[in-house]
Amino acid sequence: MSDQPSSINVLQISSAYYPEYWLEERWAEEIHLMRATNLTVVRMAEFAWSTLEPTEGQFGFDWLERAIQKLAEAGIASVLGTPTAANQNEAVSPLASELEATQEPHGMRGWWKRLRRESQRKRQ
Repeated sequence: MSDQPSSINVLQISSAYYPEYWLEERWAEEIHLMRATNLTVVRMAEFAWSTLEPTEGQFGFDWLERAIQKLAEAGIASVLGTPTAANQNEAVSPLASELEATQEPHGMRGWWKRLRRESQRKRQ
């Protein structure tokens, strides 16, 4: 039996990380800062739908694989979320100009409710 503690018995310090919002050249510095603060786990991809599927039916995971690899090399584990919190490009594009000009009172939640209402109205 090893004297090393099990990872179950060690406090894991985690944070959300969105590499798709940073230039890839910046990732090394971001990862360095994570290690300096003893982060051991990052959660990512839950807002990355438009980056993972830039056009309907065409998926791009290369950037995500590179990010996971760089994090792993630094000893940081990745937890991937489903990107259902993000908007699909094709769902937003018909209303984009209208939505850009509108101030919504409750941030993304209010904006998404309006998008849903407008989509339902256009389908009727």
